[in-house]
Amino acid sequence: MRVLDLAHQCEHLIALHHVSTAFVNSNLPNNSVCTEEVLPWVGGEDWEAWIDNLIKMEPQMLEKEEPIILKKFGFPNTYTLTKNLAE
Repeated sequence: MRVLDLAHQCEHLIALHHVSTAFVNSNLPNNSVCTEEVLPWVGGEDWEAWIDNLIKMEPQMLEKEEPIILKKFGFPNTYTLTKNLAE
């Protein structure tokens, strides 16, 4: 989100291109084929509201909810979940 904020401030920026590393789609079944297209976030279309809710959550509650959230969306850890959200 910070990179996008910076990009919006760049007066002569024509395009911003982000290339992800591995693990962004680790929630897909094994041996899945992931085509080169933007996939919707697994949590629905309102990903910004979902992130806002996480940011506002108390650390103790977030720690408690972490395994539930990971299981719900099929991610093995928070790294892969946040990479997916960043995409």
